[in-house]
Amino acid sequence: MAITLSDGFVPVADKAIDNLNSVKESRNELHGANEPLEGIMAEADRLIDILNLAQGVQDIQSDAVNRQAFVIMELASRLTVLMMTMGAENRRALEPRVFQPADAEYRHLEGMLRQLESAHTKLSDLIRQRLDEGGIETVHIVGADLRRLL
Repeated sequence: MAITLSDGFVPVADKAIDNLNSVKESRNELHGANEPLEGIMAEADRLIDILNLAQGVQDIQSDAVNRQAFVIMELASRLTVLMMTMGAENRRALEPRVFQPADAEYRHLEGMLRQLESAHTKLSDLIRQRLDEGGIETVHIVGADLRRLL
């Protein structure tokens, strides 16, 4: 079932988390490209933590936060497809390929990492803005945990 923006933050965040977990699972299929892949795994972990906590604070689930979660959902989906394709090509090869910085695939992973970092920064900024508006009890209860992740 396709998730759309109109489904709301929680379903979008759930799907984004699922997609980010798929990215993490597909990591095991690739050899080399350690720097961008380690960065991708770290960003995936941070985004999963932020999205999980944000699901518990309805007051920060603005339209802008929902849109950014949707962007993350789609980005993680594209990244999973890329990594699974690279992994499938490796499985078909006689010898697994070790991706090096000069390889186009390595550079593509670096580009995807930059996109994840940018998506993380934007989501963090949007949530920080909602937290700074304050005045709502649930934000203060969970806000400290969210601020630690942002």
